[in-house]
Amino acid sequence: MVRGDEAPGMRGYSPEGQRIVVQYKPETITLINFWATWCVPCRQEMPALQELFSKRAQDGLQVVGVHAGYVDHEDL
Repeated sequence: MVRGDEAPGMRGYSPEGQRIVVQYKPETITLINFWATWCVPCRQEMPALQELFSKRAQDGLQVVGVHAGYVDHEDL
């Protein structure tokens, strides 16, 4: 991959367990935020990301949060 290449699509699951696919389109701006529940700055930035999304979604902004922390599989 070199600068200017399209980012590859991403696949994962929503918090509710539904499969999701993120595909990039020229008419959208995709902000991907990697976070974890144990990361204090990650939790602190969530309201700002929500506000940004609320203000700019109509302009084509999509915000994707990727949980990068520990998951207790007994809770799934």
